[in-house]
Amino acid sequence: MRALDRCDEVRGLAAAMGVSAAGGLVAGLLAHCRSRVGRWVVEAGAVGSIDDVERVVCNRLGLVIEEAWTDADLLGICGRYVSQGEPVFGCLWAQFDVGTYAVLIRCRSVVGTGAEQHVAVIDCRGEKRHRRFFSRWHEIAHMMMMPPSVESPVHRSGDGQSAVERLMDMIAADLGFFEPLFGPVLAAEVKSAGGLSFAGVERVRRVYCPRASYESTLHACVDRLGKAAMILEVGFDGDAGGVSCFPAGANRSDGLRNELRVLKSVSNAEARGIGLVVWPNRRVPGKSVLADFFLGAEEWSEAGECELVDDSALWRGAGLTWPGERLRIAMAMRCGRVLAMVFPAESDNI
Repeated sequence: MRALDRCDEVRGLAAAMGVSAAGGLVAGLLAHCRSRVGRWVVEAGAVGSIDDVERVVCNRLGLVIEEAWTDADLLGICGRYVSQGEPVFGCLWAQFDVGTYAVLIRCRSVVGTGAEQHVAVIDCRGEKRHRRFFSRWHEIAHMMMMPPSVESPVHRSGDGQSAVERLMDMIAADLGFFEPLFGPVLAAEVKSAGGLSFAGVERVRRVYCPRASYESTLHACVDRLGKAAMILEVGFDGDAGGVSCFPAGANRSDGLRNELRVLKSVSNAEARGIGLVVWPNRRVPGKSVLADFFLGAEEWSEAGECELVDDSALWRGAGLTWPGERLRIAMAMRCGRVLAMVFPAESDNI
């Protein structure tokens, strides 16, 4: 958040929204959006699901969301809006590339309700379908912050590398997992199971919103857990979109234990506060249970997921400053990598 607070684009948005720098610009913008949606939901009444919340918010914003699951769907959307006098949709096809998940368009004419209308077209073709739920809320975030203007009626949402796109991702994660609805589902799961597990994340996803991806639900669960927790993704050296499986023909005992790296690392606020943080791209300690689990994945395949205790001293060189002696690590294999949730083992209330 601190890095985003210093970005000129974020400062400009905060100024436009009337958000002060007290407490941080990003935190202020998140609270601003959360307050607006909460007010709209109260005024609407009878809101029982995140789909209901989305409908209320889209109505308030004058936003229509279209989904394209096939090339034919995309062509149909283009033709339908062009026939309604929106020529900008004629170039919609060209707006989508491999890194573009959605396009937000400001309509020239008034359609249906008599209010200004925007249309978000979500690309659900191929692998992009897994981001469908998050893409919808990402476009809602854009509408709440900076809808397309008359001068620039088209906005493309890409891979989240720019400051603005990262901010929109944060707003989407906050609003899409709407706390008054998501919080009770997560709390019920943690109470029933005695903690959070990978299977528990899936149960939360199914109850809260089956359209949400597992990854986004996992991050929401850890972020809202209220207790220190960290997500790690472990695999062989390479970027997150590169080598994802064990090298073909390699022997798992041929020194590859020392080549495992932390590909992704995300700590929630409580974890950051106590130093439960691991730096990305660092080598996984060879004696860690994470290395044992990864290299013995075939032996663990039937279990699906397991939970073991690790010596926290092993991770000091990877950025961990938490003073405790042991870490409790829940692990599961996904797409050739280890996905782990890490908790302080000494804590008796996780």
